Amino acid sequence: MSDTSSPKSGLRSNFFFALLGNTGYVVFQYLTLAVFVKFYSDAEVGIYHYSNAFVIPLTLAFDLQLRSLFVTGSETGNFESYWSYRRYLNAISIAVVAIAAYLVKSELFWFIMALGFLKVIENQTNLVYGLYHRTEGLKKVAISRWLRSGLSFAAVIVTVLLFEPEFFHLIIVYVTTGVLVFLLFDYRWSLPLRKKLERVPLSYKELIVLTIPMFFIAILEKYYINYPRLMVEEYFGLEVIGVVGTLFYLRMMGSQVIVALSTSFQGRYGELLKQNRRSDVVVLVFKGVVGGLGIGLVLMGFFALTGRWVLPILFSDQYSEYVDLLLWILAGSTLSFGYTFFGGGMNALRNHRFKIPSQALAFAVLFLTIYFRHESVVEVLQAVVLSEAVLFVGYLFSFLKGAKRDAAV
Repeated sequence: MSDTSSPKSGLRSNFFFALLGNTGYVVFQYLTLAVFVKFYSDAEVGIYHYSNAFVIPLTLAFDLQLRSLFVTGSETGNFESYWSYRRYLNAISIAVVAIAAYLVKSELFWFIMALGFLKVIENQTNLVYGLYHRTEGLKKVAISRWLRSGLSFAAVIVTVLLFEPEFFHLIIVYVTTGVLVFLLFDYRWSLPLRKKLERVPLSYKELIVLTIPMFFIAILEKYYINYPRLMVEEYFGLEVIGVVGTLFYLRMMGSQVIVALSTSFQGRYGELLKQNRRSDVVVLVFKGVVGGLGIGLVLMGFFALTGRWVLPILFSDQYSEYVDLLLWILAGSTLSFGYTFFGGGMNALRNHRFKIPSQALAFAVLFLTIYFRHESVVEVLQAVVLSEAVLFVGYLFSFLKGAKRDAAV
């Protein structure tokens, strides 16, 4: 067995650094978005949100959650196999993005391609984060996230203030900065760590068998998440998706805590499973679920009480009118904060295939509800809450079914 088969840092340390990195990320993402909102029209901001909603399902369908599988696996020596596999998947995903953009939204082709390229770089970076996690803990991940998001924001604000470029040219600056940060920092930092690992290769056949359920899970999950924004653009136009997409970013404040918790739990899942303590994995998952729901409820309460004053400060005066929209967004987010831990638990127990029926059912509910009720943006967001409730219940029963089956083996 290869060395450093579990994270060197403990659960609390990993949570601290994951939260620190995610906090930096969400702050600089917000600042970047605030620059877009302040200096460009709602329609242009809508192009950014729509292009991301178009790109994310296609690129992340090929992500296959390789980071999670690597971190919770028994061998660090598999990394080079995962790395090579990721590169091929990224090439396929960007080709799929190009074809889909040309056929479906050719007028936004170059926006979509630019953001699609950035997403595949982020996919590659995410696997490097898994390497940091397994070998050194999450401190370097936190540093990287601050550098990547901070330098991207700096490039955007300096470019806007000095040159006042067209929006597409600003997006190119944003994407280029992200690529350079990957090459100068994460790729370079990963090289000495990779050299230290004993190589335990996996064949492409083994990787495909392991990850093929992830493809269907990811494409359902990411289209499910981004479908409402695509439909808001379809029914109400780019200006409205500019507003709604911006409000969706506020859920990131809670989601970054959730991601930090979930990420720190992954290493702990691996440790518990090596000791055959599956019941403790189940307990840890339910603790995460309760914490996730609690964080969502706190966010809802905060913006219900202060939204009319806080939103104009965060963005612009017109956003004081959209507190009701934000609360519907956060209601759905609260449920997703909870079931995220069921999903992570199923990945750790290698029961991720059980996600597919739940994802399919929730997507069907979302699709049909929006199809029959889309007279207002609120109706679209209510459909999201309904489908999130269906997915929460589905993940709950799927997780329990998989854990019970494993206990019986």
